[in-house]
Amino acid sequence: MEYSIESESESESESESEADLDLNKLNEMEKEDEPYDGFYPEEIDIIKVFFIYVNKKNKIIAIKNDTLLIDSNKLTKLELSVIMKKNKKHNNIIYEPLSLLKYNIDLAPNEVNHYLNDINDYNFLKVEKNIQDIHWNDSIALFKDLNSLHIIYYETLKKKNNNYTKRIKLTNKKKLRHTKKLN
Repeated sequence: MEYSIESESESESESESEADLDLNKLNEMEKEDEPYDGFYPEEIDIIKVFFIYVNKKNKIIAIKNDTLLIDSNKLTKLELSVIMKKNKKHNNIIYEPLSLLKYNIDLAPNEVNHYLNDINDYNFLKVEKNIQDIHWNDSIALFKDLNSLHIIYYETLKKKNNNYTKRIKLTNKKKLRHTKKLN
């Protein structure tokens, strides 16, 4: 019996040492992987929004920016329309939205090296054609801060008021008649 008791305690100590060994290996792997934490895709929760104002002469006259919190990689249609309406006016001049540009760097970790060697192979800028929900793909933590939305506003032309009312004068024709005396 003593023999079996010793073997049980030995097997318990062996399993404990194996668990310690597994934890040590796991900790080592985490330490080795630590420098690469920035290369794992993450959900986007903050984007920068740039407001670009263009005058009638097609010159950029102002650029404003703002940071915006978004949920689950999405800017809703309602949030977008509120932002666009709120920033429609600049220096008491009314601007109309011309275009929406979404910038989303959605590289996979294994594509980063190729991207650094040949930047021209990638295009992360996309034109949003409608005012609708805008989705961003998960982004590597290093590039997460570069994801943005650019709203380009164009100065509206002042409309001429063509609502002139034509005035008609009513006159009494009887009073206008004058008689001439013939001598």
